[in-house]
Amino acid sequence: MSLFKSIVTTLFAFFRRYLPFIFKCVFGIVFIGLVFVGVVKTNGPMANANYQDLSQGWSAEIRDEMFHLSFGSAMIPYDWFMNLQTAEGNHFSSDQNLSRYGFILSESSEHNPDGLPVGFAKYSDDQGQEWMGLTCAACHTGEVTFKNKSQILPGGAALLNYSLFEAELKAALDATLYKPALTKAMFERVGQRYDNYDAFYNALRKEQAFLDKRLAVNATNIEYGYGRLDAFGQIFNAVATEALGIDRNRIEPNAPVSFPVFWNAAHLDVVQWNGSAPNKLIGSLVQNATTVIAVYGRIDLNNQNWLGGFQSSAQIRNLGRLQGAIKNLESPLWPAEMLGPINMEKANRGEALYERHCVECHALMPKPAASVQTALIPLKEIGTDPTMAMNFSESVSESGVLEGSKAFGMLGGKISSQEPTISLVARAAVGELLESPLASAAAAVLSYSNVFAPSKEEEKNYNHYKARPLDGIWASSPYLHNGSVPNLYEVLLPQSERSRSFYVGSREYDPVNVGYVTEQTPFSSLMDTSIKGNWNTGHEYGIHLSEKERWDLVEYLKTL
Repeated sequence: MSLFKSIVTTLFAFFRRYLPFIFKCVFGIVFIGLVFVGVVKTNGPMANANYQDLSQGWSAEIRDEMFHLSFGSAMIPYDWFMNLQTAEGNHFSSDQNLSRYGFILSESSEHNPDGLPVGFAKYSDDQGQEWMGLTCAACHTGEVTFKNKSQILPGGAALLNYSLFEAELKAALDATLYKPALTKAMFERVGQRYDNYDAFYNALRKEQAFLDKRLAVNATNIEYGYGRLDAFGQIFNAVATEALGIDRNRIEPNAPVSFPVFWNAAHLDVVQWNGSAPNKLIGSLVQNATTVIAVYGRIDLNNQNWLGGFQSSAQIRNLGRLQGAIKNLESPLWPAEMLGPINMEKANRGEALYERHCVECHALMPKPAASVQTALIPLKEIGTDPTMAMNFSESVSESGVLEGSKAFGMLGGKISSQEPTISLVARAAVGELLESPLASAAAAVLSYSNVFAPSKEEEKNYNHYKARPLDGIWASSPYLHNGSVPNLYEVLLPQSERSRSFYVGSREYDPVNVGYVTEQTPFSSLMDTSIKGNWNTGHEYGIHLSEKERWDLVEYLKTL
């Protein structure tokens, strides 16, 4: 045993010294392989004769695969979802119903045989059970429409009402459990894979309880509406409350933020609205592993392997494919054929204004895209709603079964009885990767621990927001981190002159003010900026511009 320990110690000493270099060579090759192996031709999003293809660096084949690639989300059994009925007897998975939540409809294809909307994926666990889950594209695919024309935007900000979808999915499952006619109908459709009716009913009760717990833990008085989610609040609860089984760790997820765009994210030094996530080496892979947990991934923190890995539903190979594709994703150009041409005389004047007033924080993305250092603006300076950043910085949780384990599996300091919640989330995400059979993924995590284990000085706070390059900014309204300003023109106004409330949910575009129209529709939600978490304050960097200068700057922003 002592010889074995000596060998292990020697290997880890070697890895800790040389793995950053090895990783760059080996893991980069792995990512390339993950992206380009097994791509097949598919049909893709719902056909539209007026659809303008802005490929953004993705082929149709890659786009369709990324729209339906499972990363391990397991919401409910797949056959249940396809046969689920509402209390009124309507099919929950119908296009008519799912479009109500803001999902983008899609045709059937090799990766999407049942023709579910963009962002739906089928996941098969180790026991052969197939699950319906969501993938990154559900929240990170945009669409703009204008006068009966439409444009799909891979990597864009979705106008998805995630909380409404969750609530009504759970209501349909409740109806199936408690209405005998619906229970019988479901059993007749899916019961053949259960030993008997009781086995089916017990499975139904178990999944209903799981959804019930998830919604109860994430209950909040603030309405997210279309296009927003308190992602960190729900990730914190998924790990610290649900996976650890400690109800006292629950926080109220009351700081919804807009779904951030993905294009060129791979070239930023940090990601997330508060710049809390390092993006070098496998930082993005760790972030995606974290997302798996939040979007109904399953993880067992009570048992770990010799590397410190946890059994989970995370699909590490697919996460690698996803990240490789994101690296090639470009921002969309302004679709002049659909939205009208850019006034280049005004845009040229606006470019000079941008150089004087904006570029210090919002660096220009090089062409072709390359690494960019983002600016982190303190809350006191930026003045925007502080709730998300403060919730992140101040959340502390009991460590439960993670107490005493190493922060990075076999490396790092020991976890104490209480830790910043983000530290426990990071431990869970790293544990997902260390369970992976891909030796390169496990090795890369060890490298990650050396590069990114924070010092005490770095742990002090994340009380700031990230200012990223504004490429594709025209396609990501509403604006500010919490979606509290409807269009680019209003971003340049004093906060007292911005809309105090407006509706979100319409994909019809306003090419003048640059953003979605804000009229009420049958499927829209009211954004009330008087509520904490929704404040439209701050970022008053355009208030000294003349009206002409504001419009010139808006015109220039269309060109990015």
